[in-house]
Amino acid sequence: MHMNTEEKVKTILMEVKSLNATEVNWSGNTDIINDIGLDSLQIINFLLKLEDKFNIEINFEEFNYNHLRSLDKFCNFLEKNYKFN
Repeated sequence: MHMNTEEKVKTILMEVKSLNATEVNWSGNTDIINDIGLDSLQIINFLLKLEDKFNIEINFEEFNYNHLRSLDKFCNFLEKNYKFN
């Protein structure tokens, strides 16, 4: 399921950054904050869109910014803590 999760996360990130697929060359090690370059408002927008897309509510007691240090870490956090389609 990780690949499907990663593709959805990438799609949301592209929406937030206003990028198309040809402008994106992200791997599992890509740092969401530093490599993709999300600012604080974009991070909030990303998390809100993510909650809508996955129909979840992120528990900020469990979430920390280290989860954004790579796409893999973030996808693993989602899959470990939430049940979704």
